[in-house]
Amino acid sequence: MSTTIAQRLGAFAVQQTHDRLPREVRHSVCQRTLDTLGIMVAASPLQTSRAVRSYATELGGRPEAAAAGVPDPLPAELAAL
Repeated sequence: MSTTIAQRLGAFAVQQTHDRLPREVRHSVCQRTLDTLGIMVAASPLQTSRAVRSYATELGGRPEAAAAGVPDPLPAELAAL
């Protein structure tokens, strides 16, 4: 059975370390991570964000992952929402 692109990409990603990535890539990842966190913080007081947090909390389920602005763990797919 052949591997899928997702499996090959996952295997590649698992093998990478901080030191193996080019400096430019590390810098870019840091910028994108900070940008994402900034957007999450800036959007957190919006009504749409409150509605999504409320929806995810009400659905409940197995606590698997943390979500920004939600005090208790949520199922992974809801935390990603």
